[in-house]
Amino acid sequence: MAPVGSYESLAAAIEAGADAVYFGVEGLNMRSRSSANFTLDDLAEIVRRCHQEQVKITDVIHNVSDKLAIAVNAVQQLMRNNTSQNEAAVTVADSFEKITESTRSADEQSRMLEEVVASLAGANAGIIEGIQTISAAMEEVTAHSSETYNISDKNTGIVNQVTELVESLNRQAQSLQSSV
Repeated sequence: MAPVGSYESLAAAIEAGADAVYFGVEGLNMRSRSSANFTLDDLAEIVRRCHQEQVKITDVIHNVSDKLAIAVNAVQQLMRNNTSQNEAAVTVADSFEKITESTRSADEQSRMLEEVVASLAGANAGIIEGIQTISAAMEEVTAHSSETYNISDKNTGIVNQVTELVESLNRQAQSLQSSV
């Protein structure tokens, strides 16, 4: 068993093969006025190192009669630290889960938008083809209407000529009938 008051003396005791160590924390030891004392915040690291090296911790609290409230405070602080770390981890995990859900939702909406854009592009191509067909038909109708107008004028001229011939024939027929 070896006394330790700093991380250096803890490392030296472990290296020297001590099977157990004892130390004080802040005001919880007889050498509380010494400049080499661990703090409540050091407890977790000391326990981790000793556990890793299979070294026992004994007589952590000296002079307990005067310092029991400090010991209770130390345990409560460890519990609060652990609880707040767990709460922080849960909060961070929840945040990452929400981010992941939002990312999935954004990806899904992006895919849906791509489908809509592709569908609109197809519809747009159909509209353009329809406009081109209508435009070509209008050009053809315009070309034929001009031809139709010209033919109509020509037919009117022929009808007028035929009408004149019929009238001329009718006059000649009357003239022949009156001579007979």
